Amino acid sequence: MFNNMPEGTQAQVAEHRVRYLMPLNYRNIPARVEVWIGAINGASLTVAYAIHDPVTGAQCVAAETVLAFFQTDTRTLLRVDAGKKALLRPLLGASNFR
Repeated sequence: MFNNMPEGTQAQVAEHRVRYLMPLNYRNIPARVEVWIGAINGASLTVAYAIHDPVTGAQCVAAETVLAFFQTDTRTLLRVDAGKKALLRPLLGASNFR
């Protein structure tokens, strides 16, 4: 999706939200991170995350980032067109906060 954006397009973080559910202790092994699309809107998309303890598997963090696409030359938001929505739809899952 990001490879075929028009020249001069920037992804701007419009909102970021984190909920800490339990401590994630340091263990020198990678935590499991799940990433999916939580919402697709007219001019933005929400990337959702879940971070899990690598030993217990318990979810420690729920987070979401709302990205809006900004066209620098016109100083306007770029809409998420039907083609990009179709690319993202297979990655769509439930929101962490709704």
